[in-house]
Amino acid sequence: MSGVESRDEQLFLKLADIEFKKKFLDNPFGYACSICDWLWFKNELKDISKVGINNIFRNTLIDTFQNKDIQNFMFAARAKLL
Repeated sequence: MSGVESRDEQLFLKLADIEFKKKFLDNPFGYACSICDWLWFKNELKDISKVGINNIFRNTLIDTFQNKDIQNFMFAARAKLL
């Protein structure tokens, strides 16, 4: 800060720094989705064992990922079965 900013501008910049730190520095990138295999930020992935999924989705996963333990899947909400 150059010292010329108003209090509102200083507050805005401080909040922007906090938001940037939360979204990028404290949230590493490079975690693979078990469904689409794309890379995501860590906070965008959900542990499938901690999220209630319906039987239709569970059966689709079992059919699609035979020989895989879907209980350990980490998935992104925006993932697509390809």
